[in-house]
Amino acid sequence: MTENQINQLDPYVKVVNNQYVLQPPENNNVSQSMVTEIEDELSQVNADIKSNGYTIKTNDKTYGASTSAAFGVVLAKSSSNPTIKRFWWGIRVYMRNKTAVNKEIAEFKNGQAIAEFGSLVSPPVGVTLSVYFSNIADHLTNMRDAHPHSKLYMDINRFGAYKIKTY
Repeated sequence: MTENQINQLDPYVKVVNNQYVLQPPENNNVSQSMVTEIEDELSQVNADIKSNGYTIKTNDKTYGASTSAAFGVVLAKSSSNPTIKRFWWGIRVYMRNKTAVNKEIAEFKNGQAIAEFGSLVSPPVGVTLSVYFSNIADHLTNMRDAHPHSKLYMDINRFGAYKIKTY
């Protein structure tokens, strides 16, 4: 699933009784196969939410605590640790300074990211998690070097697509 498809469907994903529900209008441009794919994905996410006792925040549709990938604790905005938010479509990692970017690069290079994110995303077919995460580390390094004074965020969706941008 692409970023555009996620953006197209996100307004139709609602939170009902602490579960994600797809509610597209009757006259929409979403194919039935896409609806089925998203409903299957939401079913898996909802099972994870239920089994771990997470609560979905209705204002931004995130669940679980915003946490450091390394330490699993709630972070202040001034933290030099990456901050992770979970969405129905995947995860967003905020890196507010170069130290946070470097920590995230290290996690992706040394395999910690596999333990942290491995169950949340599926890499492209034929690519192992270690190669996939090594590629992400390389892209993060390139973005850090190209934007040394910028904050970065990285989205990784459950279908293996990722993007790294400044904010």
